[in-house]
Amino acid sequence: MTGATLHRLSAGEQSRALPLLEGRQHLLLLSAVIAGSAPGYVCVDDPVHPRALFASGPEGHYLVGDPGDGAFTRALADHLQGELLPRAREQQWACFVLSHEPEWAQAMDELFPGQVLVRNSQRYFSHGGPLPDWRAALEDGVTAAPITGELLARDDLGNIQWLRRFCQGDYASLEDFYAHGFGTCLVRDGVALSWCTTDCVVGDQAEIGITTAPEHRRKGYGAAVAAATVEEARRRGIRHIGWHCFQQNLASAATALRVGFVERYSHAVVSLWLNPVDGLLVNGNLALLAGDYGRAAELYRAGLALWAETRERERSAVLAEPAYQAHHRYQAACAAALAGDAAMALEELEAAWAYGIMRQAAV
Repeated sequence: MTGATLHRLSAGEQSRALPLLEGRQHLLLLSAVIAGSAPGYVCVDDPVHPRALFASGPEGHYLVGDPGDGAFTRALADHLQGELLPRAREQQWACFVLSHEPEWAQAMDELFPGQVLVRNSQRYFSHGGPLPDWRAALEDGVTAAPITGELLARDDLGNIQWLRRFCQGDYASLEDFYAHGFGTCLVRDGVALSWCTTDCVVGDQAEIGITTAPEHRRKGYGAAVAAATVEEARRRGIRHIGWHCFQQNLASAATALRVGFVERYSHAVVSLWLNPVDGLLVNGNLALLAGDYGRAAELYRAGLALWAETRERERSAVLAEPAYQAHHRYQAACAAALAGDAAMALEELEAAWAYGIMRQAAV
């Protein structure tokens, strides 16, 4: 680690950081890193009496505690710019995600100087209401199966590769998932339709996440499989069950509320897309959702212009496929039209149509 005020704790020392997480139930995944049931590492300002913490976990990075006199921030900036971000680029990461507390908001420009940041927030829910009758909600032929090694060994199950990746997502391996986690999958006619797993389990606390195959959405499967997993968590003696989603993910929030979760907290998240094209376009999306149409059009224009200049040498994750390109061109057209820029709107709409035709031709 760079600098005298940034100390990486060994596995045996990580519990020293636990006092910094008191009263922060939304950081359960970080608690799992400290407990050793989730992959990651923890750095602190003082290895004996830490007051500030930077940690890496399976869903991103965390910044917690007291910024102090700025020494920890400067050491962390050196680590990010000199080691962590170059390594992320070598490993072809699309995005670097950092959750932080309000006290650290002013440090973001120092940590990521001159870089395009996406400033967002995540909503945190915990279960506190009655469960819906999820069994009655299932259509004929749909069954709920516990996610076990036997289920994940079925190569004949549709969507099995996706399901395996999802189960392993926040664990070091599938074996770690079997040891520490659990979940439920809805199955019909040999196809996995929707599934819910624990992101982490620490003592009597857990967080869960869900996904549904695109062709099976809007059928209530997400709420049913989440309710089934909450029920299983209660059976296992888990008393506190959490759920996260980004501020603009209204579908996820609605599912959480339908299953009996209650919104408790919102916390800041910044994302550094390692290709600045992606950062500009994601910021454009957020501005469009917020109704700031002029700003959205400006960001789309800048992002698409930069993409035209750099696409041959820098891969864009956001524009990786013709379908994505058509989508963002259409979004740019909407923003321009709502901002009163008819010329840009028409140009981007024509481009969206062209990329849509390209996508269809490639199918």
